[in-house]
Amino acid sequence: METEPTYLTPEIQEKMDKIITENPKIHKTEIAKQLGIDPILLKDLCIKDRQEDLFKQAEEFLQSISKINIKEVGSYTKSQIQIMKIKQTQAMFILETLGKDFGYSKRNELTGKDGNEIRIASISFNPPIPNKKID
Repeated sequence: METEPTYLTPEIQEKMDKIITENPKIHKTEIAKQLGIDPILLKDLCIKDRQEDLFKQAEEFLQSISKINIKEVGSYTKSQIQIMKIKQTQAMFILETLGKDFGYSKRNELTGKDGNEIRIASISFNPPIPNKKID
């Protein structure tokens, strides 16, 4: 018995492209059937492949802007700088959401006054009083 693929290999992608080229209106379950892969698994592989691609692009973008020399910043227009800021925000979001296993997640800690523990003095519960008499 053949093992199920764990990622979208170039061979699978090539076969899938050929199937779609031959029949552009083919349904995705039929594509999976022709590939001999469970439709849900194929969907998961495609999602995983897309996420990996986005993750790689985000890392590459942040690396490229980190290499910009501060003296070069004056050569950029305001709109170019705005676009870079937007792309940076997008890249950071992608890395924080898809890159948790690689240490890209944010950590938020809640503390009380002066970094001490949060203390709850009391909890009061006042149930509503009905307007009508209960017999």
